Amino acid sequence: MSISSRGALAQGILVSFNALLCAYCLVVSVVIIWQPCSASRLSTDPAEHNAVRTCATSELELFMLAFHLAFAALSLAGALVAYIGHIVLVRITRTMLGVFAAIYAALAIYQVVADHLSSLLGPLELVVSIVTFAVGVPSGVLYERELRCDRQVLPHAFNGVLPSGSSSTSSSHRTVDQQPSAVTSAAVRLAW
Repeated sequence: MSISSRGALAQGILVSFNALLCAYCLVVSVVIIWQPCSASRLSTDPAEHNAVRTCATSELELFMLAFHLAFAALSLAGALVAYIGHIVLVRITRTMLGVFAAIYAALAIYQVVADHLSSLLGPLELVVSIVTFAVGVPSGVLYERELRCDRQVLPHAFNGVLPSGSSSTSSSHRTVDQQPSAVTSAAVRLAW
């Protein structure tokens, strides 16, 4: 498949951005898993402090872990789909990327407010969500548009190349060509 230079540039940006986003989400997942116990998460039971220092993982951290793993999977799928260039899958992953980025921005803002800027993870994730909106979504839109133009896809219809000389096209031309002759013969009969 040959696409325009703008389409190739958008494809390269989309593949690279999604791959970097996948790597970032996996790194954040590892950080969430291996982060040390903070003072607020330490168990307050004296018996547990004497034996072993334990810490409980909060529900927010579990949700953030699951969200980052899901976002990493989506980003990897987006990179593969952009590389393959299937137009329907590009649209689906681009839409899901926008939805995940919106959720990501809300979670990052919540994390910044909840942590009171004690951790750099919240502001960093806010920056990543803004970059996702600024780079990932527009390049996905541009790439999808270039795919539509290069493949001559019918808008809101089929996901395929319009046939150039198939039997369905020629038969539709035949019926159109036959209709004027039928109309002219009917007009001739009326004239007599």
